[in-house]
Amino acid sequence: MYLKQSKTCKKCFILIVREGATKQNWNKKKYCSSRCGRLGRVMSDETKAKVSEAKKGCHPWNKGIKNLLQSGERNGNWKGGITPINKLIRESFEMRNWRKEVFKRDDYICQICKERGGRLEADHIKPFALFKELRFTLSNGRTLCKQCHRKTPTWGNKKYVHIN
Repeated sequence: MYLKQSKTCKKCFILIVREGATKQNWNKKKYCSSRCGRLGRVMSDETKAKVSEAKKGCHPWNKGIKNLLQSGERNGNWKGGITPINKLIRESFEMRNWRKEVFKRDDYICQICKERGGRLEADHIKPFALFKELRFTLSNGRTLCKQCHRKTPTWGNKKYVHIN
């Protein structure tokens, strides 16, 4: 025999409907979800004091151990402490700052198709690898969407021919 039952959540007051009374703990159910149940729990000051007293002196067994065991030479990806200079430069603060400034200057608009927003990339007009002195020069950058950037002669491993 199935009965249609309903209750309201004590936290968010949503109607909880249960078709059939065979589910265990239906009479004990007070909240619509476990998340509401956790948010709805209120402890008295006495209970809070007891819990904090019980937790005093307890530390997680693995606190700090993982970082020590897997850092530096003990890490499986360790390659002798050599990070390519190109990667260090591309992930540097100066590069992130240059990119933001290029986007601001171009008002977040692709300079080829004039589309605003989307997947924007900061493009070096003269290649990053060939013109080291122009890497962080604002005039050597432009904002392009991903599709337009792929069409440029300087994208990826395309052969670049410099003409003055």
